[in-house]
Amino acid sequence: MQYRALIVAKLSQPGFSRALAIVLAALGSAAALWAILSGPVQPMLALSGALLVVAGCVIWTVAAHSERLRVKAEELHASQARLNELSQFRQQFLGNMSHEFRTPLNAIQGFAQAILHRQEDMSDQQIADYVRIIEKSARDLGALTDNVLDLSKLDAEQFQLSLRDVDFTRLICNAVGRHSAEAGERNIKLNCRSDEDWIVRSDPRGIRRCISSLISNALKFSEDGQDIDVRVYRRGRRSFVVEVSDSGCGIAEQDLATIWMVYARSSMTKKTSRIGAGLGLAITRSMMDAHNGFIEIDSEVGRGTTVRLCFPNTMIVNPDYAGNARKGIAIG
Repeated sequence: MQYRALIVAKLSQPGFSRALAIVLAALGSAAALWAILSGPVQPMLALSGALLVVAGCVIWTVAAHSERLRVKAEELHASQARLNELSQFRQQFLGNMSHEFRTPLNAIQGFAQAILHRQEDMSDQQIADYVRIIEKSARDLGALTDNVLDLSKLDAEQFQLSLRDVDFTRLICNAVGRHSAEAGERNIKLNCRSDEDWIVRSDPRGIRRCISSLISNALKFSEDGQDIDVRVYRRGRRSFVVEVSDSGCGIAEQDLATIWMVYARSSMTKKTSRIGAGLGLAITRSMMDAHNGFIEIDSEVGRGTTVRLCFPNTMIVNPDYAGNARKGIAIG
């Protein structure tokens, strides 16, 4: 019984089965040739050789079929594991996004009800402060909705760039300027500098979203009073770069490979209460892919982070463009 199990186990190994098939076929061929060429034909020896050849072919066929079945089984197992992973991710994503949507909605509802029910007892300044909070929460909700819609289009490959010729330096500085109020409240200085001025064919809304995402993260992980630098420069003949640098808490090494995934968050988020939805960097990576660009990131825990968006020089429409001098602009 043990020998039988051992034989079955050996035959189930594709390598052993193929080797056995080759040996049987070789022995059978040799026996058949010997039976025919050694003198008087030996029918029994020739028949035995033919049977050995047939047995070798059968074993080879069965081994090949078994190997195909094994590969298919592994593929099915991997697909099932992937489906389970996607199902868990979907549940986690829906739960997390429900929480992200609920936060600004609660703020809008709560402060609106406070104004409605306590308006007579509130000063004009309190009402104005509440309205500003409602307006900011509505803005956050709109930005979150845009992120989800853009991400779904990018994943479904339905997103189409809206390419236009734009003043790239002005585009970047305007994107930086949108964060000047938030930076000013925390005494953070946003510095925007361009070494050159170009007309660039790109999707201005998409580029603006990328820069905004990087600046939002830089603000999130920077301490009050620190500086954030945004610089545009050409790097060699192949690319020009938008670089966003901060001196905040940095990103842990184990997080660098995963922070670009949907809803991924750095382990350093526990150091700050300003936690986002985790969609911005995933959209940034997809947007850079759509522009045939790529991303570089350097970070060290406790010393800050530098992210570079690298665009191909082929996007530059007029490399000799000289716009108004905007070098050394400080916003915030």
